[in-house]
Amino acid sequence: MKKIRILGFILILFFIGCSNKEYLFVPTNMKCIKKTDAYIGIEEIKLPYYMNDLEIMKLKKTTLIPTHKYLSKEPTEIILTKLSNILCDPNVFMYPWNKKTDYKVSVKIDDLYFRNNNIYMFARIYINSKYKQISIIKKCKDEYKCINKAFNLLVFKIAKEIK
Repeated sequence: MKKIRILGFILILFFIGCSNKEYLFVPTNMKCIKKTDAYIGIEEIKLPYYMNDLEIMKLKKTTLIPTHKYLSKEPTEIILTKLSNILCDPNVFMYPWNKKTDYKVSVKIDDLYFRNNNIYMFARIYINSKYKQISIIKKCKDEYKCINKAFNLLVFKIAKEIK
């Protein structure tokens, strides 16, 4: 009986801790716009240090504050699936694997936050060691759509670099 009470108490604490979190779902279905048969390896997707737990931040003046809104999936999974869809390519995988890779893609997201009804994403894309700086600033009314648009634009820019 004592174990059941302890388990019940732990479950209550768990639900109280999760109740104030809101998850931003980023759909991964994108329209196929460019056909390629290349083998593409996603090496790594790095987030800014303040997003270690996938929480989206808001910039007020010069301070980042938590929004209690979290990405519902790892950015690696989001980018991998979106890139595979947009390139009509089933050959987009996490690197390394046992096939020769035509393209190795890494993304370093330096900043991702909301400010004054805008979403800001500043990132660096590395494709086969070539480097490209990306700046995405989008007007936001709906944060869910804004996060999706930012990731869509990032993936479009990656797809544009893949021949």
